[in-house]
Amino acid sequence: MIWAFAAAVWVTVTVGVYLAMSRDALRVVLGLAVLGSGANLVLFAAGRVGAVQPAVVPLGDAGLAADAANPLP
Repeated sequence: MIWAFAAAVWVTVTVGVYLAMSRDALRVVLGLAVLGSGANLVLFAAGRVGAVQPAVVPLGDAGLAADAANPLP
């Protein structure tokens, strides 16, 4: 699974750089947008790839810890 993410990041960043280095303004804008997507993929791949463990709530707990920051009111 990590190889699929690595390939997706590689292709996305490569296409973004190729488009961003073009002389056409539309291609530059599209290249920067694709590079932004590549940055999101890098951040996503930097975390856990598998869904074995929950992201926020520990396994067996009913909710967040008392000292955890809650982004929603």
